[in-house]
Amino acid sequence: TPYVVGVPIGSMRKRVEKALKAAENGEGCGVSYDADGAEKAAQDIVVVGESVFSRSLAQAVEDAADKEVSVVCPLETEMGLFAGRDRQAQFEEEIAAALRGFKMVIADPLYRPVAPKNAPFISLPHEAFSGRMFRKDIPNLVDGFDGFLNDLLREVER
Repeated sequence: TPYVVGVPIGSMRKRVEKALKAAENGEGCGVSYDADGAEKAAQDIVVVGESVFSRSLAQAVEDAADKEVSVVCPLETEMGLFAGRDRQAQFEEEIAAALRGFKMVIADPLYRPVAPKNAPFISLPHEAFSGRMFRKDIPNLVDGFDGFLNDLLREVER
């Protein structure tokens, strides 16, 4: 059964489309983002969240902003869905340790208390983490990635 892993956010739209066509033509299945990434953790930006969405967002930000982006996934997941620099951290202490040293954190608002105090925090609510508390603040990044990216870049330039 053909399959493709990835969310069509920003530059990922073309990557997912290309991977879908390849899978349809029997040319292979798999992740549509760069899953081999550097083993050393990038210290620019970190996205905290579910592996596929977060790695897709990280790839889109990397492609658009020329920044290294890592993922910290608090959920059980297949390691093949990560880039080499991504990691899994399930408990509060592990997550706090994994976020140390990053210059910016993108995560559900409930992760703010464990984020480094000196790093800008970009709130990206997700129902799987904060439930309905921030539902009205959840952006549609498939259609609205450019606005999100512009806000993120303004924060990076500060």
